[in-house]
Amino acid sequence: MQRKQKLSDIKNIIYSSFPKKLELDVNEVINILPINEKVVNIHGQEIDLIRAGDCRHILIERELLTIEYRIYFNEPNFDEEEALSDIQKVILNCLYSCHSDGYIREKRVKKLLTSNNYFVIPFVMSLAGQYLIEILTLININVNNVNIKLFIKFMQENPKYWLLTKNRIVSYWNWFYRNKYIYFKDYVGSDFIEKLEYYQTHNKYEETNNLP
Repeated sequence: MQRKQKLSDIKNIIYSSFPKKLELDVNEVINILPINEKVVNIHGQEIDLIRAGDCRHILIERELLTIEYRIYFNEPNFDEEEALSDIQKVILNCLYSCHSDGYIREKRVKKLLTSNNYFVIPFVMSLAGQYLIEILTLININVNNVNIKLFIKFMQENPKYWLLTKNRIVSYWNWFYRNKYIYFKDYVGSDFIEKLEYYQTHNKYEETNNLP
């Protein structure tokens, strides 16, 4: 029986979401992914391991990359993951921050928030524009002296994507959280937007806790 999605297509989607200079490390990560295993839905039907229908294109240091896909394959073997280099573990966490399981996304983004690698920011920003308030809150409280510069660099390089992210934050507040937070200013997404735009405007990174 022919598999539903070609392995070459899966790999190409993954390669396209990381800078070219990381290709060898991305390849090492792909080697431990369980992408030879089939995944089925609740009806027993095989599904794609990656769904990339709503992908977005962004720039990282002028290099065009693709983000915003969903992955459905399982997490890798623990020992194989532990054997990866530090940068390869960051790449792996980026990938699994796109998982269909919200708990896996949250677990992986926690690890990304300690990274000072610029290429992680699109994955974090994508999660900030999604519907889970727990993940948005986690991201917001972890904007710090290390990553604030990276967030602002990404916003400046991708102004349309930043606008899209802001619009999504407002929309999800309106759809899911307005009963609890009547005013948008009381919602965590408002604080996240205000914090980043304040430091973008004032080009001030030293004291991220001293917001007006």
